[in-house]
Amino acid sequence: MDNFVTESNRKNKHNKIFVNTIFLLLMGFAFAGLILLIKSGGIDGFDSTVYDSLRSLKSHTTKQIVKFLGGIGDPQVNLYLGLAIAALGIVVFANRGGYFKYILYAAAILIVSFLNPLLKEVFKRPHPDAEVDKFSFPSSHAAMAFMFYLVLYIVINKHIKMKVGRIALAVFCIIMPILIGFSRVYLTNHYASDIIGGYLESSIIFTIMLLVNNIVKCFSEKNKS
Repeated sequence: MDNFVTESNRKNKHNKIFVNTIFLLLMGFAFAGLILLIKSGGIDGFDSTVYDSLRSLKSHTTKQIVKFLGGIGDPQVNLYLGLAIAALGIVVFANRGGYFKYILYAAAILIVSFLNPLLKEVFKRPHPDAEVDKFSFPSSHAAMAFMFYLVLYIVINKHIKMKVGRIALAVFCIIMPILIGFSRVYLTNHYASDIIGGYLESSIIFTIMLLVNNIVKCFSEKNKS
């Protein structure tokens, strides 16, 4: 019976590795495709359409709300909050042998923080506001918000007993990165494609961390057997 359970667990880990690898390839191709569209100007129409749509919503109240969203979506704020959530997982939630994945979550957050400025220097996409001497792609606000709320959901979700609470958390963690991302477009800090690029950047990094976690688990179980 123990051998059957062990073999079943091993197959499950192999399946997760396969799924992680496929998803990583898909996200990688999507990111590469987005870069090609930006370089060729093929996405300019999409960026203009989104910008014009958001501009039609402009009002004093909306602008204040969007500025607030931009503030709570500040990359440094989400960096520290994300590390705090990962640390919470290590200290409070991790059971025996379960610390490694929380360390990987913290690593994913740090990697996004360090990688994003480097990517901006590599792609050198001009800022939407020509007077701002910064590069635009990918959006650091979008990347860090996506990573923070993803880690928040994964760490907290399993410890919420009520189904309605888990649903509310999921909705919150989906809506917040979207609102923060589009607040950057509304305030003309980024193009819509910069926001998508930030989401894809974080998706790729987090999937790599999941892949590493599943590979390590697979090899550790193999050595035990």
